[in-house]
Amino acid sequence: MGLGITVTGVSGGGCTSIYTSLLDERVKFLAPVCCLSTHESIHFSDLYTSCPEQFGPGFIKHGIDYVDLIAIQAPKPCLIVAGQQDEVFDYQSTKRLYYEIEQIYKLYEAENNIGLYIQEDSGHAYTAGMANKVVQWMNRIIKKQNTEPLGISEKDMEIQPEHLLKCYPSSVVNMLTVNREEARKLKKSRTYPQGHYKVDYLIQKSMDILGLEKAEGFLYEVMEEENPPIRWAHQLQKVDIKIRDTRDTVHVPGLLYKRVKSSFGKIGDKKRAAMLFIDEEGKWKGFQHGGYLAKLGRFLEREDADCEPLIFSIDVSGLGELKPQPAAYDMAPWNDIERILTYLSISGGKPIMGLRVRDALCTLEYLRNRQDVDENRIIIAGRGVGAIVALHAALLYTGEIQKLILWDMLVNYQSMTEHFPFYWPQSIIIPDVLKYYDLEEVITSVRSREKLLINPLDAQRRIVSNKEAAKIYSDDDVKFFTECKEDEAIRIFVNHVLV
Repeated sequence: MGLGITVTGVSGGGCTSIYTSLLDERVKFLAPVCCLSTHESIHFSDLYTSCPEQFGPGFIKHGIDYVDLIAIQAPKPCLIVAGQQDEVFDYQSTKRLYYEIEQIYKLYEAENNIGLYIQEDSGHAYTAGMANKVVQWMNRIIKKQNTEPLGISEKDMEIQPEHLLKCYPSSVVNMLTVNREEARKLKKSRTYPQGHYKVDYLIQKSMDILGLEKAEGFLYEVMEEENPPIRWAHQLQKVDIKIRDTRDTVHVPGLLYKRVKSSFGKIGDKKRAAMLFIDEEGKWKGFQHGGYLAKLGRFLEREDADCEPLIFSIDVSGLGELKPQPAAYDMAPWNDIERILTYLSISGGKPIMGLRVRDALCTLEYLRNRQDVDENRIIIAGRGVGAIVALHAALLYTGEIQKLILWDMLVNYQSMTEHFPFYWPQSIIIPDVLKYYDLEEVITSVRSREKLLINPLDAQRRIVSNKEAAKIYSDDDVKFFTECKEDEAIRIFVNHVLV
């Protein structure tokens, strides 16, 4: 230990060795293996799903790349190791990165402290040849001797039993338990200002961690389908909202359902309640085959009713029509296009959940400004992932909310630290959320006249019991129904709006 520590590892282990060396001054020599490229090469171009340790929240936003994590450690001795046949990290990209780092070491007059070893016949692996090269450097750096290593070959290498390779011999402490304890500590440590200041606090913190600069005043254009067909007494119109607040135009596709006639004739632009609905399965899901949105909209009913709302069902970023298409690397079982886009969005400072909330807020502006909408009777609702989006949109919406309906929503982010595995898509992750709030605290702070939860779900998408829900949603102005079968949940949803 007195001579100093060497850290080395391959792939995610190589990335971990870089962070360890960066943060611990006892490390005197670093040898990352098959883990260095550029975000542009491996992530933006190839869309390879690296493990999350490859990304830091806000790193890409602030221009921090792999090269910076090594260069900042100069003049600490470092040997970069790569395989010319690496199936993931392009060795040419690794070479370019090395040449950039070398320039920094030259400023310290420490060119001998940075090296590159590329094994021609190796893929994404830590080979015996690589190990021999690393030990050769260890002899020079740690032992201060220019001696050759004893040397090993592939046949000398023996894979240890799985139980010996685990971080802890005992499963009492592991990544799950560490995260669970941290989440419980954060829950106890969260404090809020009193009264309306709590709402202001939650609005500001949610905007910060969602990467939102504003909650209203969006620049957008609307493309509405011309002369949409009338089916019985209703119209289902395709509407495309183009948000121009970004470098590129963002499209939010939607279906606008409204009554255009009754048995008494045309009804004109009568102002009525309007619902924004976001379903994780897409904007069509609730309308198909007499679904819950068709029931809510009283499809096939000839007579109009004052309680019947206009319904705007939309696809927000990453859902429905906007769901990303798989990349070539998705043939590998560990690769997933939604996960890599989630990691990139968090590293870029604009998490996917923030983009979704932006889409919803812009759509609410559009709804509120329609001539046929009563702006004092806005209903915000969502199902599954869409319910989490709807909740945050309701918190940030500056207009009047008549009703908030959250169906099949994650009960809270805390539950994702309590159970493993979780069955929600990783795109719901909001970085640092548990430092500032959880979903139940947002629900109680939303300025809505009525708040309804139907079948809140835990991390494994099991319906939370009535007893557990009562402990979490203790506020009197939050009404909830749990353990409902699908037909009962639909009935509750429809009746809550229409009655």
